[in-house]
Amino acid sequence: MAEAMPAPTLDDETAAALTLFNTYVEADRERRKREQALTKAERAKDDAAAAVRSLDSSQASAAEKTAAEAAYREAAETLKRLRDGTGQKEQSDEGADE
Repeated sequence: MAEAMPAPTLDDETAAALTLFNTYVEADRERRKREQALTKAERAKDDAAAAVRSLDSSQASAAEKTAAEAAYREAAETLKRLRDGTGQKEQSDEGADE
């Protein structure tokens, strides 16, 4: 087994530059997560809207229509929260459970 090499020592300027770089990387990851969550929420809202439209034009029962409308309202509210920035924490908590 090869012995592990000790971590190199960094001067203050290099350490500050690495810290700044890591901050930018983390911010970019968060931005990408937010964009993905928005895309997913938009798709869910569009799918729910399509389900409502298809049930409106069919002979679906009132319970089916009510359920589809509720799903649409929930998807629209989730999208609104994400766009406003208030649902990001809730969304990431829910994603961890899946």
